[in-house]
Amino acid sequence: MNQILECVPNFSEGRDPQFRRELELVLERFPVKVLDLSLDPDHNRADCTFLGAPAAVEECAAAVCARAVELIDMRTHSGSHPRMGAVDVVPFVPIRGLETADAVEIAHRFGRSFAERHAIPVFFYEDACTSEARRNLADVRRGEYEGMAAKLADPEWTVDAGPQELNARSGVTAVGARMPLIAFNVNLGTDDLSVAKAIAAAVRHSSGGLRYVKAMGLEVADTGLVQVSMNLVDYRRTPIHRALELVRAEAARYGVPVRRCELVGMVPLEALVDAAGYYLQVPGLDCADVIEHHLLDRETSLAEFLDALASGAATPGGGSASALSGALAAGLVAMVARNAGGMDEVAEEADDLRSAFQKLVDADAAAFEQVMVAFRMPKETPEQKAERSAAIQAGYKAAVEPPFEVCTHALRVLELAGVVAERGNPNAISDVGVAVLLAASALEGAAMNVEINLGSIKDEDYRAARADGLRTLRAEAAGRREAALARVRAELD
Repeated sequence: MNQILECVPNFSEGRDPQFRRELELVLERFPVKVLDLSLDPDHNRADCTFLGAPAAVEECAAAVCARAVELIDMRTHSGSHPRMGAVDVVPFVPIRGLETADAVEIAHRFGRSFAERHAIPVFFYEDACTSEARRNLADVRRGEYEGMAAKLADPEWTVDAGPQELNARSGVTAVGARMPLIAFNVNLGTDDLSVAKAIAAAVRHSSGGLRYVKAMGLEVADTGLVQVSMNLVDYRRTPIHRALELVRAEAARYGVPVRRCELVGMVPLEALVDAAGYYLQVPGLDCADVIEHHLLDRETSLAEFLDALASGAATPGGGSASALSGALAAGLVAMVARNAGGMDEVAEEADDLRSAFQKLVDADAAAFEQVMVAFRMPKETPEQKAERSAAIQAGYKAAVEPPFEVCTHALRVLELAGVVAERGNPNAISDVGVAVLLAASALEGAAMNVEINLGSIKDEDYRAARADGLRTLRAEAAGRREAALARVRAELD
């Protein structure tokens, strides 16, 4: 997975266990990794965190937010956390292989689609904001649900998408793009809410505290204590330990101890390592010093790929499966070549082909996601229609190239399979046969993916060139396949 996008929607329901189950049923349909789904009864709020390929994340966000809109009625909602809508906030966070501008584009596209589909007013915030007055989520949400009707009547708060009138049932939604946010709460050894509020005021940036910190004082009903609830919006510039130590110092002024801290949702490893380095007094402690860090950048596991393949999402599909089939074929050819001896060059070439197929598993899915993104582009004006049409055509051409490359590589694997069938260990001849069948399936499956995408392309010269190329590849592959299988059958007999 070359590109990873995270989405962290927050919903205004934290007390009904069935609500969580309903969201889980939606999330299970998409090839995304769910990192967290938790209900907070004190705040009457649910936090959800999932990540994956951008198109899958965007589709999943649309589906899970749609289900929340169906289930939540803001007219009966109450909770201590500021909120203005059933789907309160939907931030998109670039994690790997994406820039902030990519997340902004996705946030804008999602926000417009969500607003239109559900008739809900939408404001863009943080890096997706359309004006600096809307960058800060607290400013956008000020007045909360109860004050939104009056806010929407103010010309300064013309919506970024959707109707200008309040949706009485669903409220208003903020959609944004930002870097990873850390929700960090500090519980104090007192039930005096005024102390928590005073400390929060000293800590948060808006009232003279730490930059990149938002904070408020809240009651924690089930403990009889109060807490300073913080959002650290840039943990690199204001780390966790700095915020905690300022809370601790301010609390000491009132003779109040820090009882415990809690993280809401997920946190970047880098932030925890930074805090560990501070408290352990290990200058320069880095993620690279953590053993598990070196396991995090691995490719998607086979189990994860198969789960994604079986999901209801459009990608990965037949093209990716064909590439995987090619990788298996190349792996078998390399194994037989190494066991035969004297065939190191064949083994090394098969290794290179296996690596190429592995990359094409992701490349095929990413290419077709480009088509899906193009179809979601606006088409209200003639200019938008033209831009959308061009993007769709470019997307289909991009979707042709990875499976065509699979076909080319699969033909070469068939050629190498013929070599190891002649010179390899006869005891491994069945492995050669499996490699031949897998390579042939990879080529034919990828060819089908090329054909279905070619059918939507209007460029006749491009279509003709790729169609001719497919005919040549298929014809040569048929001869290679039969020759190799004949050798395999002869050895088996």
